[in-house]
Amino acid sequence: MKKSIFAIFSIATLALTSCAEKEVTYKLDSKATTLNWTGKYVADGHTHSGTVNVTEGSVVYKGEELVSGDFTVDLNTIVDKDLPSPMKDTLVKHLKGMYFFNIEKNADVDVKINEITKTEIKATLTVLGKKIETVMPVKIKKDEKSLTAKGKFEIDFAATEMMGFQAMPETPKDQHTDSKIAFEINLVLNK
Repeated sequence: MKKSIFAIFSIATLALTSCAEKEVTYKLDSKATTLNWTGKYVADGHTHSGTVNVTEGSVVYKGEELVSGDFTVDLNTIVDKDLPSPMKDTLVKHLKGMYFFNIEKNADVDVKINEITKTEIKATLTVLGKKIETVMPVKIKKDEKSLTAKGKFEIDFAATEMMGFQAMPETPKDQHTDSKIAFEINLVLNK
């Protein structure tokens, strides 16, 4: 009798505890967050690198279960870090133009978080109206006050069919930018 009463009490306690779990929202700290990029030209392998800003976002948990996660990368904030002026300005104008991200029509990349583990983030990016599924290997740290994700990864933008990632007619096949862009992120969110 005592055992069955104890079992019922334990189940009731667990049920109340799980029902009592509230959703916790971690909001982006845009000043502390950094996103670096490196692009490569296929023909000779030369690279250019810079930054772009993650401007909005949050991750919501209920206990240890991910409820939702959404971020916005503002392509207006693309900066080149390895060229002198005015060459860097020319490159950035090119990246923002119709051959690449065409920011007049699509200034944002929307990132929807599908899954987070301690070692990776699975996400869906919407770029130029096209969806790209990606896995980002990162180190996640989460506590009562903050959530951070740090890591290096590549995203292949071939699905967007940007002209800059393709050889132009009557040019050698390797005369274009590689569609795989390398990124390094330091994502910081606070409660």
